[in-house]
Amino acid sequence: MQAQLSAPPSQCHPFGMMMQYITGYWVSQAIYTLTKLGVPEELKNGPASAETLAERLSANPDFLYRLLRASSAMGLLEAHDNRQFSLSPLGQLLRDNVPNSMRAIVLMMGEEHLTAWNRLLDGVQTGQTPFEMEFGTQCFDYLEKNQRAGDLFNAAMTSFVENEVSQVTAAYDFGQFEQLVDVGGGHGRLLASILKQNPQLSGVVFDLPHVVNGAAAIFEQEGVSDRAKAEGGDFFQSVPANADGYIMSHIIHDWSDSKSLEILKNIRQVIRPNGKLLLAETVILPGPNAINSTLMDLNMLVMTPGGRERTRAEYEALLSQAGFSLVRIIPVSTMVSIIEAVPAAL
Repeated sequence: MQAQLSAPPSQCHPFGMMMQYITGYWVSQAIYTLTKLGVPEELKNGPASAETLAERLSANPDFLYRLLRASSAMGLLEAHDNRQFSLSPLGQLLRDNVPNSMRAIVLMMGEEHLTAWNRLLDGVQTGQTPFEMEFGTQCFDYLEKNQRAGDLFNAAMTSFVENEVSQVTAAYDFGQFEQLVDVGGGHGRLLASILKQNPQLSGVVFDLPHVVNGAAAIFEQEGVSDRAKAEGGDFFQSVPANADGYIMSHIIHDWSDSKSLEILKNIRQVIRPNGKLLLAETVILPGPNAINSTLMDLNMLVMTPGGRERTRAEYEALLSQAGFSLVRIIPVSTMVSIIEAVPAAL
């Protein structure tokens, strides 16, 4: 569950800066509406007028034109004569089945996420999880029982991985491993990309059975099915054993310290003595990018019972309790770092 915002320009007038903050949902909801209506898919073959699009999408022509005009001002569309619009390069990201598509992320953020965020005040006052207060159940239980929301969440997580996988694989030498286990790896997109670049490596993607069902197609698509397998299970109970590399991408931030320790200790029990644990996570670092990591931390507060982003010191303490020693943190982008740890002497 990730999001990224840019820090406001330092030269911005205080009133303008505050307006950017308090009207941020105007932008996100305009993007959501444009995407949910299906405008990006309708424009994939070229420009169309607001009236033509309104007829195709069963929308009000005047209201849709105003949405298209605002989307053009945001750089998502390009405006032409006769009230025609086409997709900009940025707007292409709102289409499905294109490189680096963000369509699933946009839809996910505009639906249950938005509704839960409306309960932030209640959560801060009571200490209860806003998502649970709104929907009457924990987020991951909700996603398991609601197929539409679950499928959208899995698609959004795959999009997040696809958008950062090249950065992660470029930042770390995975060639040192013989076998890599991606714990909580969803559909296996990250593992497939790592295996593709390291032909000597074999791997396992491990997640809930109904989640890893989608991995086989990705392994086949990426040409690594002879070296990759999917295994279903519960990482709170156990994880695949005897690998020299374990990686988790944006998993630990979903859980409280106590639940995170259950996962980490299960890995500690089965990792090879010379193995390494890698966590691809948002780390709260001092400096101008703190807005990204601290807002992501608020998102975890809203959506999960105990999930949080952590500082270096907090990760060091958590790993130590699980029997690992933190070796280094490798910054990859403003929203992800690779935390490298090794088994501590027992």
